[in-house]
Amino acid sequence: MAELENRKQFAQLLAPGVKSLKLHPDYKVRRKKNEKTGHSYIDKIALQLGVSSNTIKSWIGQMGANYIPGRIDDGKLFGMIWIILEKTDLDIEWLTGLLETTTIPVIKPALPVWAASCLKKAKTLRKDGSFGAPSDNDIELAVKRLFHDILGQETNALTEQPITHNLPSRWSGNFIGRSFDMEAIRQWMLSPSPVCLITGWAGMGKTTIALEAAYSCVGNSSDWPAFNSIIWVSADWKGLSFSDFLNTIAYQLGRAEQIDKSINEKRFVVRNALANYTREKPILLIVDSIDTAERDIHEFITSLPQGVKVLLTARENVKQTYRESFGEMAAIQLSGLDQTDALEFFQQEVHRCLQTCNLPHKREKLEQLFHLSSELKNEFISATAGNPKAMALSIAYMSDDDIPAQQLIHELGKAGYTLLELFEFLFGRTWDRCNEDTRKLWQALCFFSKPPDEKSLAAAAGLDARRFHYAMEQMRSYALIQPERSEGRTQYLAHQTVVAYGEQHLSEHHEYEKEARTRWAHYYIDYAETHLKREQP
Repeated sequence: MAELENRKQFAQLLAPGVKSLKLHPDYKVRRKKNEKTGHSYIDKIALQLGVSSNTIKSWIGQMGANYIPGRIDDGKLFGMIWIILEKTDLDIEWLTGLLETTTIPVIKPALPVWAASCLKKAKTLRKDGSFGAPSDNDIELAVKRLFHDILGQETNALTEQPITHNLPSRWSGNFIGRSFDMEAIRQWMLSPSPVCLITGWAGMGKTTIALEAAYSCVGNSSDWPAFNSIIWVSADWKGLSFSDFLNTIAYQLGRAEQIDKSINEKRFVVRNALANYTREKPILLIVDSIDTAERDIHEFITSLPQGVKVLLTARENVKQTYRESFGEMAAIQLSGLDQTDALEFFQQEVHRCLQTCNLPHKREKLEQLFHLSSELKNEFISATAGNPKAMALSIAYMSDDDIPAQQLIHELGKAGYTLLELFEFLFGRTWDRCNEDTRKLWQALCFFSKPPDEKSLAAAAGLDARRFHYAMEQMRSYALIQPERSEGRTQYLAHQTVVAYGEQHLSEHHEYEKEARTRWAHYYIDYAETHLKREQP
């Protein structure tokens, strides 16, 4: 059953399509002489769908807004849509807009294979008196008309076309170094090996290099192989469920109708879809932070069809997990940037901080970093082990601290011999300099499995708009978070180490954790009440 999320808008969009059938020869009413009654065009439509005339009238709001139903059988709804699209000149935008008022998943921009899969669900009266879907030829003709601007005459509209990629935006506009590692990934892509695993300490740039390699394939470079589709799945810091994993792949392959199906059914359909798409060109599947994903995902990856190349990133070395299933697997262990690349990254990061800073005293401190001696810069790179995230955090801290940069660099060198101790040192000093609102935001980050937006994060932290933006600006200036504009709204991305440190402090403040979780829950309950709750049918 398709539930109507916006009943009024649904009726307003469906009504013109139904009423346009009134003039169609197949539905035009022809009464005999002296005959006062007869079948109306709505009666003929109702007969074709196997419903009453009043049902059609209720769908289009003709009986009043209170009689528009809360849900409609999928087969009858798509049957109505099929009749309208086959007999009228309504376009794909009308179909997309109509389905957006329901709970049926919608792909935007619409794809021919998605439109065809929708029309296959239609149930109308056949010539033999049974109810069933239109023929494949009829659906193909309808889809070709809907997509006449992108489908050639010889193109089969029912051929499934996956979305090219769903890669997130790059974290940095200028990728530095890693030439040896990038070449190793490229060689793996050209080899028969099905899996490549990138491992390394937190902050080493595993996600960054995986993204850079993927974008190199998207950029039509002659040196990098072409893929039928590139699918990015992020386990992030909260782990990844098997259902979400399959849903992401299904959506990218144009099989959104599988999202509501059972796990076992999705598992079978997604694997078959991957096998079909890899007949001509391979597919690149990237799973970021695979070490936090569910076991079923690991098992699914080990049974993928030939032609699917899998690029994995993990903080822990999970090579042993796949060694028994794959004869050959490439493994890349990321270490810190070498001296030359680290110096270039240092210059770029200082320049980036200068571009986003408007405080004179901070700009002055940042300018001084350009003029540090070679010995101090080398000591800084050695203290941070060439770790890009540790370097970025240190630069942000040096621009805001009252002590000289030289002193901080010496303290970094004494902080410890492991990166965990180094992050603890950097985050600890940054935490002490943050105001109370910034700390609240920092601790609330761990509630979200995906990068949160402003309203949900502010609600969890208990901050109004003014306090939220002030605290967010402080987090951004300390290189703790990065805003990203996507689909008309801003999301806030934070590194796993940042989230983990905030969660550590949250676990020590039980009263605030209880209050924050309560606010977080109330926000989503209110959201559901406002945007998702429907009247009982």
